[in-house]
Amino acid sequence: MRLEDHHIYARGYISSDPELDLDKGEATQLVDCVVNRTLIPKLTNINVGKKAPQVYLSELQQETNPQLAECLPSHLINPEMITEPTWNNYFRLFLEERAKAIFALIERHAIAPAENMAARHGTQVDISESSRPELKPRLKDMIANGKVQIGERLFVRKRPDAYATIIDGDSVEFEGKRMPINTWGQQVTGWTSISIYESTFLERTGEPLGNLR
Repeated sequence: MRLEDHHIYARGYISSDPELDLDKGEATQLVDCVVNRTLIPKLTNINVGKKAPQVYLSELQQETNPQLAECLPSHLINPEMITEPTWNNYFRLFLEERAKAIFALIERHAIAPAENMAARHGTQVDISESSRPELKPRLKDMIANGKVQIGERLFVRKRPDAYATIIDGDSVEFEGKRMPINTWGQQVTGWTSISIYESTFLERTGEPLGNLR
């Protein structure tokens, strides 16, 4: 059967506003990204509909493909998603893990051999420098360059009343306790993982911290 481009976390599922480890707006923006896509047969794509990933994967294993767990790694998908319902909430974690797996393949098959290929075919360029991605500033860098000040307050959209105060490039103060900024974000949202730069807002600007990077 003809293969079709399929959302692993279905667009209809994301639109149903499930509890996720990132806010609805960000999930809506990321649902169409290449990391959330793979190729599957047309009929299977239709049957997925608005189902949560663990739900439709377990159905596929039971009804269509008993070897699905062996197949998923070739799609760079964790086979635990068949049996572990908590993956239905871990959209960000899924994207981060799969993106790393995709870039590992790019590194192995494109970037790593590039210098040798250039040498063999006579291309005189500095491959190692040109292929190195530019790293975005971290919080400590943003403090150092004056874009963020120690003592400023942060909040997350889910809990706009739970302010944390920046202490340094790694820590905040919340309810009288010093803690890593990621720990604060996880604590106030209840999520097991959080993107601080996309989900945390600076009180002074009312915008995500990542907008200042």
